[in-house]
Amino acid sequence: MKRLIIFSIIAIFACAACMNALFAFASGALTINAAEVECFAGESVSIDVSIADNPGFMYMRATLQYDNDVLNLESVTNGTVCTDFQHGTSFIWDADNNITAQGTLLTLNFSVGADAQPNRYEIVFNVRECYNYDEEDVEFSVTNGAITVNAEPVVTPTPTPTEEPTPTPTQEPTPTPTQEPTSTPTQEPTPTPTEEPTPTPTEEPTPTPTEEPTPTPTEEPTPTPTEEPTQEPEIMIGDLNGDGKISTVDAVVVLKYAAQMILFDETQMKAADVNRDGKVNTADATYILKYAAGMITEI
Repeated sequence: MKRLIIFSIIAIFACAACMNALFAFASGALTINAAEVECFAGESVSIDVSIADNPGFMYMRATLQYDNDVLNLESVTNGTVCTDFQHGTSFIWDADNNITAQGTLLTLNFSVGADAQPNRYEIVFNVRECYNYDEEDVEFSVTNGAITVNAEPVVTPTPTPTEEPTPTPTQEPTPTPTQEPTSTPTQEPTPTPTEEPTPTPTEEPTPTPTEEPTPTPTEEPTPTPTEEPTQEPEIMIGDLNGDGKISTVDAVVVLKYAAQMILFDETQMKAADVNRDGKVNTADATYILKYAAGMITEI
């Protein structure tokens, strides 16, 4: 009999616990969620604060906490959940009846300082009071937001190869041929015959002048200039920005190429193919990151 009574009491407590759990599950807790965004230094961003699983509230007061050395709250825009909204050092929603709507509670508009360092800056949404029409506290859970300031991308200039100047060939002057002067033939004077008694004058034959042949000038051959070979620039595997070092900056350059954000010339393609598989992709960037982290000692 005693055992039956004990079992009955245990069963009653178990049923009561189940009923409380079902009631808590049915009523739920108000969920407040602030968004996370990314930007660069000097930009402006907006963060939406939204609510869900709203069991109904009539009054809510909240404050905001953030790094005001980096972030500046330019303005606040009320959302669609409640039209009765006030803000100063606190944000207050106050209605005549329970608010059961869900969606955007408010929007926070920030400007990020131009000298902000790359980091994640948390936006803390503190709910100070929240109760319903029956002046009962409303349970809630808050997920804080954040603004992540990213580092500016590093643009690596493409090194211009130095081209050796092509030497100008020196042309030998063409010698001017020397022409032998043409000799003028000497003509023997015709003697005046002495009149002998009835002699017949004998006339000397006129000699035919012999002309010297004009020599043909021999032209020197023009030498063909020898062109110096262009020396290819030395390639350091893994060094994409040409600073003589292999670092995470070179891995970022390879990732940009893999994402088709930049193009490589032939020299950069050879330097970027770290694993020598004939392709440039994220695998080569991983090798460079491992080398920069000291996980491997050579590339």
